[in-house]
Amino acid sequence: MKLSDEVKREYWTKLMLPEEVELMKELSTFKDFLDYISVYKDRPAIQSVMGLKTYDELLDEVARTRGFLNTIGVKKGDHVAIHMLNEYDFMRLFLAIASYGAVAVLVPMQTPGDRLGGLCKKMDVKFYITNEMFYETVASNVSGVRVFKKELGTMQEPYNAADDLNKDTLAAIMFTGGTTKAPKGVQLTHGNYMRGTLNGTYSDGESYYQRYLNLMPFTHVFGLIRSGLTPLYTGSLLYCCLNPKDMVSDLQVAKPTYMILVPALAEMLHGLAKMIGKEKLIPNLRVIIAGGAPVHPRLSKKYNEFQVSLFGGYGLTESSNLVSGNLSVLRIPEKEFSVGIPYPKQQVKLDENGVILLRGDHITPGYYNDPEINSASFKDGWFYTGDLGKIDEDGYLYIVGRADNLIVLQSGEKVAPEELEAEVNSIPFVKDCLVRSYKNEVGSISLEVEILPNDPVVKAMGIEDVYQAAKAEIDKINATNESYLGISKVTIRTEDFKRSPAMKILRG
Repeated sequence: MKLSDEVKREYWTKLMLPEEVELMKELSTFKDFLDYISVYKDRPAIQSVMGLKTYDELLDEVARTRGFLNTIGVKKGDHVAIHMLNEYDFMRLFLAIASYGAVAVLVPMQTPGDRLGGLCKKMDVKFYITNEMFYETVASNVSGVRVFKKELGTMQEPYNAADDLNKDTLAAIMFTGGTTKAPKGVQLTHGNYMRGTLNGTYSDGESYYQRYLNLMPFTHVFGLIRSGLTPLYTGSLLYCCLNPKDMVSDLQVAKPTYMILVPALAEMLHGLAKMIGKEKLIPNLRVIIAGGAPVHPRLSKKYNEFQVSLFGGYGLTESSNLVSGNLSVLRIPEKEFSVGIPYPKQQVKLDENGVILLRGDHITPGYYNDPEINSASFKDGWFYTGDLGKIDEDGYLYIVGRADNLIVLQSGEKVAPEELEAEVNSIPFVKDCLVRSYKNEVGSISLEVEILPNDPVVKAMGIEDVYQAAKAEIDKINATNESYLGISKVTIRTEDFKRSPAMKILRG
């Protein structure tokens, strides 16, 4: 079912405060963004163990950082790499580069040193700004690029934001797809970021003037937009966790009302809250937005016991953060496995093979220096996500799996392993799982599942033989599915799966 923008907007605003809906304004550029947040003045903007910056201080230092860019000879359109921790200076530099009219190339912290040279060459990087931690690695692996330390950025006179920016001006390049393949540089425009930031403001109840603890990398689109730009857009306080190992102590200081997490981190936080006590660890937490990987509805139910709302959604780097979100996960049980309703001014449809296609001002103009991938990914104005989905009669979107993960059986039947994984993950004592194909004793392709047990739940349920318990549950699943979907082999893991930085299981 195709939903109108009016219906989508009603879905996304019906739970918000009317006075906050009135505050929401469509912006086109980062200059507009900085003007918009200037009204917050002496409210706290960004905090970490390094100190606190108000909105006035942030805006002043962004202007001085533009002065630094001008002093070192950066021209509009030049590509400037940022490589540092999840810190205040990252956001300061990013806002300065974008509002100056240059292009920020956001280098993930975990990028191996020997890949930096090739990355800079392919992305046409002319300037590289990093911190003390990465400086020697960068300097020894990058040539033909001017490398600077972040500390120099606020030592100049203020410089005005560019006045010739528009929604189609390129603002940054972010990386995706680097877990099993060479990463692709996703170009995002000013308009892309502004749409993603506005979409992040739609929420359940109060959205403005919140407190955020950010654990997501700013080099990840979910972290930068929903856990970075949206907090600033809404006049909220953003507390930057510089080291995930300090999460517990940072929670005591930040006292977040909102958190943006991948499901694995949300599970970890819930376990800590059960152990330490919700009122001691997260007394003010009201909303968690979970993404970056499939979100099982049982996670929402767990947090509901804490009077915390956890909502999942669906998005990609190429879509400037979330495409859709599910505010109905606990309100409408039959929609609990849906990734929800698309945001306004975004179009979603399926092609004849069930691949999700997207169109709207949130979609990237393309991958940088990748013409072949661009020609395969963009057709007739639509972006081909590679994700398989379905849309129900009420317009709710469901993710079935990835087209390139499909398992083709010898019968010709195609199996999306993610669908079976969702069923297996519904078993109470299963923490996570992976479904894959294997050749059985007669050489035919069959399905197997590797299961990572949730040890505390196993213990609480009094399960003595995890394999036998899991096998019995898999037999129940097999009995309700078509015969070709039968899982014939079960393996119990004693250690976690290999995962990407976004905590997704690596299938390779």
